[in-house]
Amino acid sequence: MVFTGVHGGDLPEVPATGRTFRLPATVVYRLVDGKIVEENEAYDELDLMKQLGMKLVPEREEAKGVEDLYKRFGAAIASRNADEYAALFAEDGAVMVPDVPVIAGRAAVREWARRFLGSWRIEADAVHVDQLVVDGSLAFRRWKASGRYVPTAGGEPVPIDQKYLDVLTTGTSGTWQFAAHTESSNTKAQFNWDWDDRHLQQAEEELRSADAAWEKAAETRDLEAYISFFAADALLLWPDRPPVDTKDARAALSGITSPTYHVTRKLSRVEVAHSGEFGYTSGRYEQAFTGQDGIRMREQGRYTIVWRRQGDGRWKSVVDMYNRDAPAAPETK
Repeated sequence: MVFTGVHGGDLPEVPATGRTFRLPATVVYRLVDGKIVEENEAYDELDLMKQLGMKLVPEREEAKGVEDLYKRFGAAIASRNADEYAALFAEDGAVMVPDVPVIAGRAAVREWARRFLGSWRIEADAVHVDQLVVDGSLAFRRWKASGRYVPTAGGEPVPIDQKYLDVLTTGTSGTWQFAAHTESSNTKAQFNWDWDDRHLQQAEEELRSADAAWEKAAETRDLEAYISFFAADALLLWPDRPPVDTKDARAALSGITSPTYHVTRKLSRVEVAHSGEFGYTSGRYEQAFTGQDGIRMREQGRYTIVWRRQGDGRWKSVVDMYNRDAPAAPETK
């Protein structure tokens, strides 16, 4: 059936407008003994609100902060800057794309953006906002875009026809951020998001290389190269001395420049967090040096290094700990 009429009375938050409306509806009755005992109605309330002139999008000033967020979002994508991209997400924000687990947390979003934006350039032909609702510190935006993903390494572009639903929040910062960015294709997907454990395998290889390069710096007694592997806020936890931070590392490690000093390490374990931002290496070490009395000494033990990926993609140590098996003893011939 179709309801028609004139809006002559007030509705919640919609004063009488005097407008006419036409509303198709489905009405289902349940009868018992020839009498109606139940009635169910279904109609398009959104269409009715449109006909009555109800405001379905926020006022300009109300939406300005959201528009600013999407301008920065577009700029981060255009410049392929993973740090700027991730900064637009809440600390527990998430990216949800087809066929992969939820990419949850700003650190994981940064790692995903670093790999994705490093591999693809996005060319948009059309962007259209279907709906934007702002209510206090929460908003959602439904939109769509078409264009192509262009491989940065060369190759054929991949056409895209996507729909998006974003949940936004101001949180305690007062600035709009993504709580969730969700997307799905309007056509049969031709794009493989490639969010699997390969990024962890790559990060593991990077950590192995960093550990080996650090060992080489120690073996060649290159103090400056050795110190370059420490993050600005790193801690050194070595036997027989209090913790040492990065600014005091040069003085604490000056002994490795001695011609009589020698060290080797044997890596045995590498682990990387799923975000690809943190990891650790561990293994055994052996070092030899000449003591103050001129006696050649040897020491063996275990080491564990906690690493953090820096903004430039390099891995640096944030905690460096050595734990010897026993006090250094004179070398035996």
